[in-house]
Amino acid sequence: MRSGRGNDELRKIEVIKNLNKWAEGSAEVIWGGNRINVTASLEKRVPPHLLNTNSGWIAVEYRMLPRSTSVRKIRNENLINTDARQVEISRILGRIIRNTVDLTAFPKKTIWLDCDVIQADGGTRIAALFGAFIALHECLKMMRTQGIFTEMPLKYRVCGISAAIKDGEILVDPDFNEDFSSDADINIFQNDKGEILEIQGGAEGRGYSGNKLMELLEKVQPVFRELFDLQKNIVDGG
Repeated sequence: MRSGRGNDELRKIEVIKNLNKWAEGSAEVIWGGNRINVTASLEKRVPPHLLNTNSGWIAVEYRMLPRSTSVRKIRNENLINTDARQVEISRILGRIIRNTVDLTAFPKKTIWLDCDVIQADGGTRIAALFGAFIALHECLKMMRTQGIFTEMPLKYRVCGISAAIKDGEILVDPDFNEDFSSDADINIFQNDKGEILEIQGGAEGRGYSGNKLMELLEKVQPVFRELFDLQKNIVDGG
């Protein structure tokens, strides 16, 4: 047992929808020691590369607030000092969540998903994606009531989970201390059809075999089912 839970157990997850009265959709995710606010904002414009198309767009910005970690992070207000990790995670989350939606349902419009990490404790990109999908869903519901489209343009739902390998053991949903001391850290993103959308994994000092990776992918499948059940209950809950 670790931190009072088994190796394949999730931390406690709570979600509060529509906290922001100005945003078209919003969600606060409390996932273990993580606390993340996500807002969805609708704009009547698209990036330059889509100006002459019949497509909309979804953009994600992921940012860690100054005291989201044990030491203060510098607040970056210009591109010169942009945090490369935050840019990378923003791109990953944007790529994954755009896969969920038919973008032609809202041409010449952009949905911005701002993921602000208030407190971090391992797996923030996973928790941010969970909240981003819920905020997106609320935004799409609002757009449907406005007559922008009649059917929800969702292809499927998405979730992610992280897992660590330490001394040959697989630890699902590690917190910061477990992640920091692990031999490898792997993030898996899937849709509710069971299809893998992205895998990110790196080793720290000790590699892992293909068999161990396959074992890890099998071990997280019951966790994905649990996450998708929770997500469905939240988005369908009014």
